[in-house]
Amino acid sequence: MKKNVLLFFFICFCGTAFSLDSLSIKKRTVAILDLTARNAETSDAELYSAKHILKVAGLPFIVTTNVNLAIKYGTVIPSSKFDASTFTTIEKDSIISYVNRGGILITASVRDSYFYPLFGITPNNTPTPQNKISLNTSSADQSMRWLNDTMETTISLGRLSYPTVITTRDYAISTAQEMGHYEDLTSAITRNTYGAGTAYALGFSFKNL
Repeated sequence: MKKNVLLFFFICFCGTAFSLDSLSIKKRTVAILDLTARNAETSDAELYSAKHILKVAGLPFIVTTNVNLAIKYGTVIPSSKFDASTFTTIEKDSIISYVNRGGILITASVRDSYFYPLFGITPNNTPTPQNKISLNTSSADQSMRWLNDTMETTISLGRLSYPTVITTRDYAISTAQEMGHYEDLTSAITRNTYGAGTAYALGFSFKNL
């Protein structure tokens, strides 16, 4: 069940993305941007989880720590969070330009305000304890047609009786579209059209979910 909510994102962009026609890229290959060292993570668990999702989805991918290499591919999935110190300013601008030119970016836990306009969210997103995510299947977004099972549309993050559950992040929306929300109706998953591309913000890490 928990795998399905992540596979949903890869299903939804496979049919509608990859519009970087002016670049010499492998449109159908995903670039996983390995942020393990950049975010000073103690293990490669986040990277492992991102790789596992793409393997289950059956999508070809490469793994790189190089931003300039990653943005030569039609879709970029960073392995973990976007903190203020994760990238240099030049790298941040390159990522934003990549989406503007038609790239697809799917990011877990956006914390750097530099990227807020790219994702269409406002600066007051904060970590909050949540117990479930409900996907907005009633929206006009065509990608929602793939979700036809109740175990796919509502994802448990932990029982209400548990004193703690996985760490999540909610987003306040400016220009983004809400793709899913928590039980308190704050946004858990957002999708923002930016130029010719699209940026998704996830309120959870690949490893935790």
